[in-house]
Amino acid sequence: MCKIAICDDDKEYREKIKTVIETEGILSSNEIRFYEYESGKELLEDADILHDLIFMDMRMPGLDGNKTVLKLREYNEAAILVFCSGCFEPTPDSINVGQPFRYIMKDLHDRSLKKEIPMILLKVKLCCGDSSVTVTSAGRIMRI
Repeated sequence: MCKIAICDDDKEYREKIKTVIETEGILSSNEIRFYEYESGKELLEDADILHDLIFMDMRMPGLDGNKTVLKLREYNEAAILVFCSGCFEPTPDSINVGQPFRYIMKDLHDRSLKKEIPMILLKVKLCCGDSSVTVTSAGRIMRI
């Protein structure tokens, strides 16, 4: 079971992330458990849950994404971290906070999200213990 945390103050964007993950097909619905958080404070209150994947909004009221991740890494160093932001704000220092796997720009049609999710989910699948990957090509399905 892959535990996926989505920490974003925008409920609509949290739903978009879930929808893209569910429709991608790399992880089946019985392999995923979603945890949603509106703030960094809420996520830190659940720090005892060792999430496998964390989507973290950079700008939120209260604790921003960087500050939340700094505290969260004290409890969970292994989680795959994906920063999400509506504006390009990373600096060399902030982009390395928490060792993110990806930095996704929020856009109107979710192009960045849809482009990056397959690689993110493949990484999660490999880290969650199932070392096989299902590939669909030319109408054929292969499990590698």
